[in-house]
Amino acid sequence: MAQATLAAVARGSRRPWSPRRSAVRGHTRSVAYNRFSHNVDRLAVRFESFMEEFSNILQRQARRARERARNSADLRRCAPGVS
Repeated sequence: MAQATLAAVARGSRRPWSPRRSAVRGHTRSVAYNRFSHNVDRLAVRFESFMEEFSNILQRQARRARERARNSADLRRCAPGVS
């Protein structure tokens, strides 16, 4: 996300007679937006890391299940009549 600037946030203030108040208000909005934006970015990175890790866990479990199925099929083939 892009950083918010004072000019973008404080645009169109309701009280033109108080530039200091609108500047402070605009600055507060830009700081709040930037903090929110940073938190959203951090959350997105954490979520992507979680997805990758979870996907790896599922792939490992699927691989182990296939190997167990293959091994049990091999055992049945080697010892006919034994289940």
